[in-house]
Amino acid sequence: MTDPLTRRRFLQSAIASGVAVGSGAALGKRAHAVSTASKSGERPNLLFVMSDQWRWHAMGYLGLDPVLTPNVDRFARTATDFTNSFTAIPICGPNRSCILSGRLPQSTGNWTNEALLPTDGQSLPSRLKAAGYRTGYIGKWHLDGNLHHNNPVPVERRHGLDLFAMPFSGHRHFEIDYQVNDDRDTQDDPAWQVTYETDMGLGFLRDHANADEPFALMLSYSPPHGGYGATYGDRRRNPTKSDVRGGFKAPAEFEALYPDMANAKRPPNFRKMRTWDDERLLSDPFEIAGPGYFGACSSIDHEFGRLLDELDRLGVADNTVVVFTSDHGEMLGSHGRMAKGVPFEESIHVPFLVRDPRGGQAGEVDRLMSSIDMAPTMLSLLGLTPPTVMDGFDFTPIIRGGSADSPDSVLIGFDRGASHERWTRAFRQVRTADRSYAIGQAPQYRALLGEQRRAMWDVANDPYQLECMEPGMGRDAEMDDLHDRLAALLDRHNDRYIDERWHHTEAG
Repeated sequence: MTDPLTRRRFLQSAIASGVAVGSGAALGKRAHAVSTASKSGERPNLLFVMSDQWRWHAMGYLGLDPVLTPNVDRFARTATDFTNSFTAIPICGPNRSCILSGRLPQSTGNWTNEALLPTDGQSLPSRLKAAGYRTGYIGKWHLDGNLHHNNPVPVERRHGLDLFAMPFSGHRHFEIDYQVNDDRDTQDDPAWQVTYETDMGLGFLRDHANADEPFALMLSYSPPHGGYGATYGDRRRNPTKSDVRGGFKAPAEFEALYPDMANAKRPPNFRKMRTWDDERLLSDPFEIAGPGYFGACSSIDHEFGRLLDELDRLGVADNTVVVFTSDHGEMLGSHGRMAKGVPFEESIHVPFLVRDPRGGQAGEVDRLMSSIDMAPTMLSLLGLTPPTVMDGFDFTPIIRGGSADSPDSVLIGFDRGASHERWTRAFRQVRTADRSYAIGQAPQYRALLGEQRRAMWDVANDPYQLECMEPGMGRDAEMDDLHDRLAALLDRHNDRYIDERWHHTEAG
């Protein structure tokens, strides 16, 4: 049974900041206000915080999921909140490559979890190091091919990072076994990786806050992505697809914030749409996985609050650009599915909050944004010129209140999770401000997209994608227009998916 004081203590920071938490009501549009200006003569620092598999809906202030995130809520009141931010590819390694390189998988070839981040000196950490920043990366890397779990990343593949700390233990989230530059830190006692990584990050901030060079720190938390290992007990239970998979878990005090998930509200599309026949959920992921998933979100929120407080304590908050984001989402029972890798909002829609104290605007921005836009935007916010090799768009003028044009659509794609898989899960998708359109070539996509393996959702009026529009349902002109848009985007990036794959179903 939950100790009410635990929950009360967790919410104290939100109450002190005047943030309504757990009310189930979204804040709605927040009025824009100019942020406090920083010291104009200093180059700004960067704190970039990224989690794994945190869906956009799991932000407490939105009132969509039954989740508590008081520190993120507090941060959102002072940040530019991109409410239409999407992953370029909804799977871990490839999209981390998109985030750090500013390039699409069509450019890098990074379609699987064996992704290799290009070492051409054009990545976000490489450019920051070349500009004189003291750089650090702590947490999940997943960008060194199929060696990333058990072998150290050699110095030539660390992109000039001054501090490189990566868990060898992968998604064993309660095991501490890290590469720390050229050393190894292994602890016998179970410990939560999120806290370990935050502690290391706080040390980095203290070491560099008052140095002559600016700092750029990236914290890459592995949860709320599911995990495994001895401390997970029977969370995975049964490896069959019919089970609630993923092994979601968090420290007990954060799981205790969610004592009654059986009665927690579920999204309108929970178990409600099409699904592949062999993946129907036979149990309730909100009741079984909810405390672990949402508890992990609340734990990360707590650690994010520690980082923000330390910036204040060190006196560098007014000269530090702060970002909060995720690499992709989690279905958590929506449309009867778990995990990611599908063209639904819970899989592709991610949070992206950025606080720029050098003139950034606080409030919601509904411009379409892709994960490939993050690197060029970060470089520009820090006063650096993004390299031309980056595919992404620079949103700095918009963050600073300008009226610049921006892309009117986002290209999203997926091929397969690992190199040994057949290319059966591939799809391509275009997301506009009010429509989402996807095509998929595999036979399984008839269950998701219809017999013609193409579908449209009116996300402006149907945000949970309850109505799947297929050809012949009266909206063919809209679908054809979106298909042409998608084809043009693919052609621009030399992606032959439509001609070489979508027009041909796989035999067998």
